[in-house]
Amino acid sequence: MDAEANQVKPELKILAFSITTACNMACPFCSKSAGGADTVVHLPKDTILRVTKAALPLTAKLRTLALSGGEPLLHPEFLSIVCEIRDLGVHSHVNSNGSLLTPQTCRDMFAAGVRKVTISLEGPDASIHDLVRDRHGAFERAVAGAANLLDAGIKLFFKMTLTKDNCRYLVDTLEFAAAQGAVGLGFSRMLPTGRGESERDNTIEFEELRREFQKCKKRSQEIGLPIVTDDPLRHLFDAELSERIASGELDIRGKWGGCSGGVQLINIMANGDVTPCPGLPFVVGNVHLSSFESIWTNSPRLRYFRNRDHLEPPCGTCARKFICGGCRSIALSTYGSISAPDPLCPHVANATERDPAGCPRATAKT
Repeated sequence: MDAEANQVKPELKILAFSITTACNMACPFCSKSAGGADTVVHLPKDTILRVTKAALPLTAKLRTLALSGGEPLLHPEFLSIVCEIRDLGVHSHVNSNGSLLTPQTCRDMFAAGVRKVTISLEGPDASIHDLVRDRHGAFERAVAGAANLLDAGIKLFFKMTLTKDNCRYLVDTLEFAAAQGAVGLGFSRMLPTGRGESERDNTIEFEELRREFQKCKKRSQEIGLPIVTDDPLRHLFDAELSERIASGELDIRGKWGGCSGGVQLINIMANGDVTPCPGLPFVVGNVHLSSFESIWTNSPRLRYFRNRDHLEPPCGTCARKFICGGCRSIALSTYGSISAPDPLCPHVANATERDPAGCPRATAKT
């Protein structure tokens, strides 16, 4: 591929807003360090609407406006925001810890146009969920919130942040999600950034992820509940997918995938900073200083980020880099470079001082 092909054409599908730094929890692994701060920042409603209106003409494929925080329900204009987003013809997808989802709040959200909510669920019971979140009673409140959503007619989705503490409970959590009436269970790796920096030793290993995913995928097919992940390394830990690629059954030539940050997804933080994804502290602009259109189209940092020619080896020399790209947030937090390799990738873990292409190995931060 030439350099222009390597800088993939952006096709915005998910516009994410981290609308507030306020949170009624302070999870040890929070990549945004939300909650517990002396100063709370809310992204103004007018800014959210201005950016959304600016994004709509840039793409015909914008299908979701994702609202997170902190805890988005703590934004003082939360219901007004989702109402006015609905009037623009865009669906809001709310990400919540579930603890504030009272019956009345859920009815109000449905009336405002919310049709799907993701609740963070870190395990199949209180002993795991409350341990990972370091908050007694968090599981009970999340489950109550989930029931209230369903009673209000809102679809329920659960998402799990995988750590060493809870990865082995992935199958049990899938079964619990099915029993609660969820439409699916998603998962992502813990990002060692924000407060998660101090939880780096709780990061899962590749073989554990592969083993638990294979068991969960099998169980997912048996019970008919989707297991969903946008992890760029899925082509490696999903054995069936990896084999199809290796055998040539699935032709990846000319294909693009993996990390969607900055290409199909963009995030606006509560202070107006624009980042390729909510968990990546790599600022490419600020909507209080520049128009969203100019940032999306012309930001030099965003253009650099999209170009996988800049990836360091072994990611940069990998034949699968255009369907992967690795997790940029984990790479940045581990090696201090936005172009560094994803440390969970076995090709990185197995690299010697010089990888097979003769390129130096990245050195992790100490």
